[in-house]
Amino acid sequence: MNIAFYPYWAAKTLLSLINVIYIMVITTYIYGLTGSVLSAAMFPLIQIIARIIAGFTLPLLVNRFPFSRLLISISIAKTFIMTCIAISLNHLISQLPLLLIGVVILSLLDGWETPLLKTLTPRLVQGESK
Repeated sequence: MNIAFYPYWAAKTLLSLINVIYIMVITTYIYGLTGSVLSAAMFPLIQIIARIIAGFTLPLLVNRFPFSRLLISISIAKTFIMTCIAISLNHLISQLPLLLIGVVILSLLDGWETPLLKTLTPRLVQGESK
């Protein structure tokens, strides 16, 4: 295995953990804010719809930009938006639509990043015999 596989594997594991915590925190936050299970369930639904849209638009991005530039730009944008949401979560109490717009943008970025990361794994494990 390529030596770069292990840092990639550790980063991917950490990203998965962060994503699970992010989903739990935002869903709990929306439920606590509204007291409605329906409103809290809308968050994962909005997230899935945004990821589906991202899946359909990814080929347009891949044809237009280089792979490495896309991967780095999307990761930086995700980090920036997630940090902004985390810092301003207390101020978003009265701005639920603004929070949901941030969630849509973050889900679009995640929907673009996931297939790119999945194509990176075979490149890192290249040359392994079965």
